[in-house]
Amino acid sequence: MVAGHQVGESGDELLRALRRRAAEPDLAGRVDFVGPLDDPSPALAGAWCLLHCADREPFGIVILEAMASGRPIVAPAAGGPAEIVEPDFGSLYSPGDAGAAAEALVELLRDRELASRAGRRAASTPRTLASNRQFDAGARLRGMRSRPHRHRRSPPRGSRS
Repeated sequence: MVAGHQVGESGDELLRALRRRAAEPDLAGRVDFVGPLDDPSPALAGAWCLLHCADREPFGIVILEAMASGRPIVAPAAGGPAEIVEPDFGSLYSPGDAGAAAEALVELLRDRELASRAGRRAASTPRTLASNRQFDAGARLRGMRSRPHRHRRSPPRGSRS
């Protein structure tokens, strides 16, 4: 499954190239292009890992969501992913190095026990963050994106409501 936004003209070009590649006989019918997802939980439940390809990601909420789903992570060693992904959660690769990303995916494919172990280890971290009330902010932000924003006004001080 390929999910998320493509950014700019180069993102459009990449998406076209990925669709062409996915249409070739060895992959035909095996890759779904779903676009942006308001709630990635169902997609992550059906995935065996998360490949995060953004070269510049300041935080990486989708990485935390994948970790909470018990999925191993393959992500660029930059920004938020570099701070979040521990070595035993999956693999980090040099930003922009598609070959290194592919190697990390192949390693997980070849060793399902490694992938399973990485997913279990990754799953413990968001729960720890949630108990500290840090991870819950992502869920609130996701909820705010999916519904209209409403202001709730408090009555002025000294007034009765």
